[in-house]
Parts: sequence; C-alpha cells; structure tokens
Amino acid sequence: MALDYRNDLLYEKSLATPGEAAVDSRRLSRLELWFSLLSSSATPQHIYVDVHRDDTTDATSHSNRILDRFTAAEHECIKELTPLLASHLSSLAASSRLASRRRFGISLKGDTFSDPHTPPVISHTAIISDPQLPTIPFASIKFLEAREIRPNIRITKNPTPSSAEHHDTKCVYKGVDFGVDALNLTVEIANYKKLLAKGDDVEKWLVKLVGLVYVKDVEEPGDDSRDPKTDAGENPQDDGENIQFVGALIVYYPQRDLTTHCYNTPIPDEIKTCWVRQLVCAIAALEEAGFEHWDLKCENIVLDTSDGLPDDEFTDHMAGPSSSDTDAPQRTPERDRVQRRSSTTTKPSLLNPGKLKIIDLENTKSSVAFKPPTADHHSSFIVPGEQTQTDHLPHELGICMVYALGKTILEIYAGSLPSVGNPTEDELSLLPDHARAVVKACCSDPTRISAVGARHLLEGFFSKDKDDTDGVRNMIQRLQIN
Repeated sequence: MALDYRNDLLYEKSLATPGEAAVDSRRLSRLELWFSLLSSSATPQHIYVDVHRDDTTDATSHSNRILDRFTAAEHECIKELTPLLASHLSSLAASSRLASRRRFGISLKGDTFSDPHTPPVISHTAIISDPQLPTIPFASIKFLEAREIRPNIRITKNPTPSSAEHHDTKCVYKGVDFGVDALNLTVEIANYKKLLAKGDDVEKWLVKLVGLVYVKDVEEPGDDSRDPKTDAGENPQDDGENIQFVGALIVYYPQRDLTTHCYNTPIPDEIKTCWVRQLVCAIAALEEAGFEHWDLKCENIVLDTSDGLPDDEFTDHMAGPSSSDTDAPQRTPERDRVQRRSSTTTKPSLLNPGKLKIIDLENTKSSVAFKPPTADHHSSFIVPGEQTQTDHLPHELGICMVYALGKTILEIYAGSLPSVGNPTEDELSLLPDHARAVVKACCSDPTRISAVGARHLLEGFFSKDKDDTDGVRNMIQRLQIN
C-alpha cells in the first residue's frame, strides 16, 4: 500500500545541540527530530531526522538555514523541512522496502538527504557483553502513566513472568530517542554489567535492571503477540540489523529518591544514621570495585522499603519498641528485628528505615586513586604529610565521589543541597558526631580520605570492640577533624 508522506507526516519532538565554539548560543551545530506517519491505512512509522551543519556550503543550504533559524522560529523551520522530507521519503518508497519499515533514520547535510539508516539505539557491545540480561519486546510494555516522571522516563507494568527473582509489579522504562539518550543508557548498562560481575557485595547497592527493550524495524505478522524473552539463549539480536534495542526496564521503588523524604518530612535521626551507614558502605563497595560515581546526591539514591530490612550492621544503633507492660516478652535484638520485618509500613520508619540503592550509573569514572593499598583498614586512610602509593596520581582523580559522599551526608541532615565549597560551621553543627567526622574527613581541606577509610571511620563509632574505638579516636586526631 502506498504511503502518503505529504499528508500524514507529523512532527513530534526535537533536540537541538548548540555549537561549542559559537559566539551566538542560538547557532546550532546539530538538530535531531522525530516525525511519525500514523495513517490508518498504512504501517505506523517513526522517522528520525538528523540535521547536520555543512561547512562546505553557505547559509542558504537546507540544513544550514534550518539550524540557523530553528531556535527563534521552530514552527517555520518545521514547515520548511516537512515537505522536503516527505518528497525524499516518497521517492525512496518507490524503490525500497520503506513501506514495511517501522523505525528508521534519515540524515540531512547541506541539501542532501541520506538513505535510510538505523536511528539512535543502545550499543551492540553493551547488549552482548556478559552477563546477559532478559530481552523484552516493546509491544509487551504497558505504560501506567501518560506523563514522563523525568525526560523519556515512564512507569510501566513489569512484563516479566512472576517469580521470586522478579516480584516487583512496576518498572521504570528508560527510552532512547536522541543520540545523548543512546550514549547515556549504553554507558549505564555497561557499568551495571561490570558491577554485577563484582559479586553480591556490590550488586545489593544497585537498582535491578529487569531487561532490555527492543523493537523490530520490519515487523513480521504475529510479532506483537510474542511473550517477553527471558532466556539469554533466545536473544532476538540474532535477527541482525532488524532488531533495535531502544530502552531498558528498571525496578521501580514507590518511595522514590531520598529528596522525597529528607526535603519534605521530618525524619528521625536514627533513620538518617541508618541511611548514612548504608550510604558510606555502598560507596566504599563501589570504590573497591574500581568504580566512581560522578553525580552522587540524594536525588540519585532511591529508597526500598518493600524488600526486607537493612542488614543488622546498619540498624544495631536503633532501639526496639518499648512497652510499659511488665508482662510483655523480654525485648531482644532478634525479637526487635522480627517485629520490624513483620511491619506492613511503606514509608520509612523506625520499624523499617528502608534500604538504599544507587542510581544514575552513567555518570562515572574509574576510581583508582583511592583504592585501599592493603587489606589493613588503617592504611586506607590517606593522612596529610604521609607518603602513599597514590601520591604520583593527579590530585583530582578519585576525589569527586568521596567529596560528594560527604556533601550527600550533609544533604540528608540539612534537607537541602549544601553550599558550594568546604562545609561551613553552621552546616556541620546540624550533624551528630559520627556524621560530622565523616563529612569533615571527606570534604575539608587538606584532609584526603578514601571511601573505604570513611567506612572504617564510621564503623568505629558503633563498634563494641575497644581496640576499634581507640583506633578510630587516634585516627580522628591524626586527621585533625575534631
């Protein structure tokens, strides 16, 4: 059936990339757009258009003229581009299988349109690397909300079969529309897989990636009804270029990120202490795995109150429920834990403070500067004036995540983003002793400490071992953070 691009081609959305060296910030170097063909008499198509500046031509070429005017006159540029694109697609339809395609791209540079090509997708390298993840057809996804909770992020039902491993009923869908989306999601998936390979000590701090979502450029009859594939051996990438991986499904946590709680509601200090102990341990685990998070903050830490309780090592400072009834059973740590486990609460509470999970794994860099040099935990502290094996490395390498760790702890207690620079005395006054010591060790000049060192420092405040407590006291004095 012939496609009527001239009458049924609709503009959907765009992403403009400013020129890096341009004096005028409105001068674009690249423009990405999506059009759709939604005719009831033809196969629905989604068409990606990539407009590039052509420095070999003057400003009168189609691509240069659109890029020069798009910021100030988007509507007029779309009106100019649409008939040009429709004419090119109509000419291609007569000599190719364009009518059967559902998602493809076209580039425009100067006055020349390209042949159809693959639009932005998740990198093939990230898809095929181990460990393999379940693959899920886009047609099986059921969106629960029309709106996006963040750009290109929506809430869906979990399409994977019910099992002990996939007990969550909702997922977050992160999709790929533009080049930057494809790059970020590719890096996030690759980093997630690398961290999974480090073992349970790292995996427990990550939000589970349920599966990778794909579409077929050319759909065969009956494809829409196929069930999600969860067996790595049945990976649909075997179909070659026809398969496009366009998104990922990630477990959704209704309590969302820590800003939802720290910014809006009073949180008992016992719960904040539980969160801080988990956070420091999580960042130390990432550091030991050779991974550095470059955008650590409360917004990128989600709270899970539905899947059990934090480990005892993070809650042993919390008193159990008290009772004035003399006939009540004797309170013991184990009984307290059972009571917390049986709670049906979903909001963070003293019964269930929740588990922390780290998200936004695409903002990363290898963290080699502050890896602990030995298994001896005291050597993981980097004390000013003492020679270490990392002295030859650049000063900036490895500092970012540890510094952000201190700032995030401050954010948890302050209920807002902290000021830029070293923590002020007013900010430090908000913190209990253990949090103040860690924040000053992570953030204050000239102190330099590893995340592993921060973990041992914090553990000393809650240790029942006198030697550990004395060791931490001595370390605090050496670091001059009292």
